[in-house]
Amino acid sequence: MKGSAVNIGRAARRRGAGSPDRTVFLLLALSWTSAGAAVFLVVFDSLVGFMLYTRLLESAPAPLVSTYAYVTPLVGAAIGATAFGESLWAGAFAGGALVLGAVALELRGR
Repeated sequence: MKGSAVNIGRAARRRGAGSPDRTVFLLLALSWTSAGAAVFLVVFDSLVGFMLYTRLLESAPAPLVSTYAYVTPLVGAAIGATAFGESLWAGAFAGGALVLGAVALELRGR
């Protein structure tokens, strides 16, 4: 998989940076998995997340609501590990603990 990405990048550079052919070539090289992931991010992460965020702003103070942004990467890592079998390294756990500690301090300050 990694080699194919390198070959796609080399072929795209040969076609030229501003070439319409380059855009078509890159879109044709896009896998269904990548396209599905992009659609998921646009629909669920962006639109649904923003709708929930604005709804929550109606009933909670903004500093409290903004803490969701800190926890979002942790949720993504947890979903990746549980649903897709991605491996987490020690730094991910340390970073997660740091983020959760910061959120706890923010909530405690209320």
